[in-house]
Amino acid sequence: MFKKTIKEARFPWLPMLLAGLLVAVLTGCAANPVTGRNELRFISEGRELQIGQQMYTPLQQQQGGEYIVDAELVTYVKGVANRLADVSDRALPYEFVVLNNSAVNAWALPGGKIAINRGLLLEMDTEGQLAAVIGHEIVHSAARHSARQMEKGMLLNLAMVGATLAADGHGDGEYAVLGAQLGSMMTTLKYGRNNELESDKYGMTYMSRAGYDPNEAVRVQEMFVRLKDGKTPGMFATLFSSHPPSQNRVDKNRETAGTLPAGGLVNRDVYQKKLAYLRGVNQAYLDQDAGRKALAKNDHATALRLANKAINVEPREAQFFELKGKALMAAGRKKEAESSFDKAISLNPKMYDSSLQRGTLRKERNALAGARADLETSVKLVGTSQGHYLLGMLEAGASRPTAALRHLEVAASGQGSYGESAQAEVARRTVSQRPERYIQTRVALDSRGYVMLNVQNKSSIPLRGVAGTLVAVDRNGNSLGKVLSWHVEGVLSSGGQVRIQTGVGPIGADSAVADVRVSVTRARPN
Repeated sequence: MFKKTIKEARFPWLPMLLAGLLVAVLTGCAANPVTGRNELRFISEGRELQIGQQMYTPLQQQQGGEYIVDAELVTYVKGVANRLADVSDRALPYEFVVLNNSAVNAWALPGGKIAINRGLLLEMDTEGQLAAVIGHEIVHSAARHSARQMEKGMLLNLAMVGATLAADGHGDGEYAVLGAQLGSMMTTLKYGRNNELESDKYGMTYMSRAGYDPNEAVRVQEMFVRLKDGKTPGMFATLFSSHPPSQNRVDKNRETAGTLPAGGLVNRDVYQKKLAYLRGVNQAYLDQDAGRKALAKNDHATALRLANKAINVEPREAQFFELKGKALMAAGRKKEAESSFDKAISLNPKMYDSSLQRGTLRKERNALAGARADLETSVKLVGTSQGHYLLGMLEAGASRPTAALRHLEVAASGQGSYGESAQAEVARRTVSQRPERYIQTRVALDSRGYVMLNVQNKSSIPLRGVAGTLVAVDRNGNSLGKVLSWHVEGVLSSGGQVRIQTGVGPIGADSAVADVRVSVTRARPN
């Protein structure tokens, strides 16, 4: 009697596992393009490329965006990277970006989408070492290491991958809210020992093919081991977590170098020349990092002072003006803050956060056309809950309820205050049409054998007028008796629940009643 539904089954993960296995069977077994080993694939090459492409821009934005101040350095780094990509064992649509981020890190997404942080460039000494790092990341993509980590770690939450990353029916903004956690996971993957050794080995092979001295890969690992043993603080944390250095890797790299042709390019002087400008202004970026930490502690005065100090050193860096704008906002100086965001956007129009913050300020002062333009620009780059919520409210104010609901539903899938506000707005707009989405019902028998109905408000707003029907059914699903009505008196608070005595019963062991079907037919915002 009153058996559990399939959703409450003992093994809720089984359908997902079976779905994953089915996808694997359909996708098939194929040789790894780098190692030649046969492997079962849960993610097709087409989906692999799609995932990398869709994650690439939002992840760049979330980690500082492109470094563009020193265009000559960026061109130089991409030139080295493309030289290595040209000799890789797998033809992918490789893309490379220098991220405007002080953390010492590099990462690779499925499909050949690779990033190297500004901070890591400063730690290396030669072009050969740069080639070692990039070659290593190319192998992570080419040998499907990141894709296989997804296959293992989600085994397969392909429902999530499909829901958040499928191209059909989902905009970039929806991906960014729903899939940001997945994307962040991809940039901090803890590659296994074998993956790291494999990337070292084949990366050194690519270095040699491209004309570089593979011994520079040995020197990179030696440097990382020294830094790790020296208990280097947080700036290296992500790199050492995702790419753990070890003496074993140094030794293996040295063995691999012995199997490759001796000699090759090192290009220390060239590298030092290309890095000279960045090294000269790096203190400004360190001041910016300190300013961000101060702002996170609500010390807007220190943040503003450090932002101005950084601007004096490098007035072309948009990030410095963005920090200044945020510090001014925190101080309540909104007009000056908007001017700082104007400057940031003029220097780099591809910064989602500057557009988001300026759009927020413009909406506050009722400059709605400018606010809409800024917020739309922002969500195209990274679809935050804040951006979608504010756009939803703009659409609601313009009497466009369908467009408003679309933005609000995206925002509601996120966390934080804007996500919570969006959830409430979505509930207000949809509860009357879809009351069953917000009201949960459960049936049980009381001590006398009568059916008792538990009704709970799962929405984030108080509701009233909650009502519905119920009917007893036999084992064949046929109705027994007439359909009865039920209702909740007064207001049902968010999360609140009530018990209703239905009067159906008593039901004994020999009763014809096998279940009670409950429907929710009415509810409205309080």
